[in-house]
Amino acid sequence: MIDADERVSPELRIEIERVVANDDCTMVYAVPRAGLVHGMLRGLACVVRMCLLRAGFLDGKAGVLLALRSAHSTFVKYADLWIRQQRLPRTQEDSDARGR
Repeated sequence: MIDADERVSPELRIEIERVVANDDCTMVYAVPRAGLVHGMLRGLACVVRMCLLRAGFLDGKAGVLLALRSAHSTFVKYADLWIRQQRLPRTQEDSDARGR
């Protein structure tokens, strides 16, 4: 199932239509989601973007603090996603679809 906030490329649209036309219910597709490392990298990127690219360092301590708080918020979002993924029950189909 595709969420409403996901975009479908033309290639993926063709693949989805092909799979639906075959009506093969045994096929399972899994999309790996971001984990903790990805969250840390996104948080670091947030600091770089706010401090350097948007010149937040010119605001002094307040600018740096704002960049750090934004980075923390970004990381917490990814950490929450990771925790939620860990709670999901894994089935054999999920493992097979992910190649494990």
